Amino acid sequence: MASQQIGKVCIESFDLRGNDPTASRDLARFLCFLPCLTDLTIKEMNPYLPDDFYHELADKSSSSKIGKVCIEGCDLRENDPTASRDLARFLCLLPCLTDLTIKDSDGQYVNLYLLDDFYHELARQASSSKIEKMCIQGCDLRENDRTASRDLARFLGLLPCLIDLMIKDSDGYNKHLTLLDDFYHELARQASSSKIEKMCIQGCYLRENDPTASRDLARFLCFLPCLTDLTIENSDGQYRNLLLLDDFYHELARQASSSKIGKVCIEGWSLRENDPTSSRDLARFLCFLPCLTDLTIKDMKLFLPDDFYHELADKSSSSKVIYKVF
Repeated sequence: MASQQIGKVCIESFDLRGNDPTASRDLARFLCFLPCLTDLTIKEMNPYLPDDFYHELADKSSSSKIGKVCIEGCDLRENDPTASRDLARFLCLLPCLTDLTIKDSDGQYVNLYLLDDFYHELARQASSSKIEKMCIQGCDLRENDRTASRDLARFLGLLPCLIDLMIKDSDGYNKHLTLLDDFYHELARQASSSKIEKMCIQGCYLRENDPTASRDLARFLCFLPCLTDLTIENSDGQYRNLLLLDDFYHELARQASSSKIGKVCIEGWSLRENDPTSSRDLARFLCFLPCLTDLTIKDMKLFLPDDFYHELADKSSSSKVIYKVF
């Protein structure tokens, strides 16, 4: 009877290779049949859960009441591609899932690695999902095919209930969010179909991407028809700071008039490495947003060159901001 009251489960560092396949299936059935389970974390530092576990999760997903899932540091490299597909099906077919986090491990030795099939199946099943809140943290897709980055972006754009999205860097040492240019291009392409209202970009580092990725990220933000709340902030970690290329700021300024953003928070990042035009373009973006009424600029680590403040003053008469915190 006690098991019927379980509301939160964390599966961490399981290795069921020495068990009969029925053990993996039974573990999955246990998770899906728990009547009060609403919060599930699958956290693998250096483990192995056989394909049967993921297949059974997908097969029994419709019976589950799970509303929140965190996939942390799962490495499915040793599994059959069907395991990645089944994990994606499980996430999309959970009837009560509204909050999903996919993140790299906090440890140093095992990274999140999901096969291309995972991202393809996510995109294919997106329309079936009830996910409202999504966090992508520290995902590194450099070892995946380019289609994986496109499919992840398509998944985000096609989620019919998604209203809150966070894309952030990893908290771990020497681990970073790395999404290919295709991800940002597809995000921009899918923006008009999205219902996202709240967006946080934390610690994104696009120096290694083509300049088009920075432009596409800016276009995505401005073309989201329901976006009203935008936060751009530095990473929580100490190893790498947010860096968006000059093209990002130029495109923000160019597309500002298309945006519905009403609230902006800029926290703790520096434009020291950017061209002075980036500072001017950021100021123009803030002043030209037609619906912006709430602006916060904060943190002692923040560095915005003189050009930013000069342009703010110069364009202030165009702004609708009624509440500012500096």
